[in-house]
Amino acid sequence: MRVTEMMRYNSMTRVLTQLSSKQAKAAEQALTGSRIGAPSDDPMAAAQIVRLKSQRQELTEYREGMSTARGDIDYAENTLGQASDLMLRVKELAMQGANSTLPDEGRASLAQEVASLREEMVRLANTQGSRGYLFAGTNTTTLPWDANGNYAGNNESQMLEVGRGVTVAVSPSGPNAFNKPGGQNAFAVLNDLVTALQSNDLSGIQSSLDTIDDTHTQLVAERSRVGLTLDRLMSADSALEFAQGGLDKQTNELGAADPFEAYSASTTFAQALERAVAVSQQILNLGSLSRI
Repeated sequence: MRVTEMMRYNSMTRVLTQLSSKQAKAAEQALTGSRIGAPSDDPMAAAQIVRLKSQRQELTEYREGMSTARGDIDYAENTLGQASDLMLRVKELAMQGANSTLPDEGRASLAQEVASLREEMVRLANTQGSRGYLFAGTNTTTLPWDANGNYAGNNESQMLEVGRGVTVAVSPSGPNAFNKPGGQNAFAVLNDLVTALQSNDLSGIQSSLDTIDDTHTQLVAERSRVGLTLDRLMSADSALEFAQGGLDKQTNELGAADPFEAYSASTTFAQALERAVAVSQQILNLGSLSRI
């Protein structure tokens, strides 16, 4: 093969290779809907996409943390609801016991039920969530209350990062619910009622009604506070979800290929490649004839 023919052959090969590569790339864009298959396709856009995906992953991690916390907070709210309902039942029993016409045996039976409810209150106060004991503050691995109602936790709140530099207190307060400073000790209130019922102390039973109401009120107050925390986390999660949608939109706009345009380009390059192959065959055939 002479030099001129070799040059012609190499030139045709380059043209065919370039057309084949362009056709394959356009076909891939039409198929995947993405115009960036490698960073070299658009280095600046590719770098922006990496940054956007990193930001989205950060938001995902915040949302995952909030999802876990929301599960525990929702559980704590339900537990406090059970505890407040328990105190309403205790009040009913106390009111029955305060009836002077009730025989002594009746108060003894009421005392047994209140003692059972006290055990249930201890169980509720020692409820565990996915991150440890719900009402132990930050001391989540230690049983908060013993059978006598002595507290081993603390009143410090667990903090959750819901954004860069933004943290939210996400744990309920055990003391505020069950043993509020300056308020009522739920376990002591139940103990006193049991003692009054067992001893047929009508005056003691009557006086317990106010402390029972106070205990119920503080349980409801803590439940309300926990509910507000849950609402705040839900709002934060919705905001992060919206932000993720914005990041996804930016990412798609940077990397997306127009399907119609990509398909049209693929078709155009395919037709050009067919013509180039046909022309190349004719040229090569003519070259062969010239050597006969």
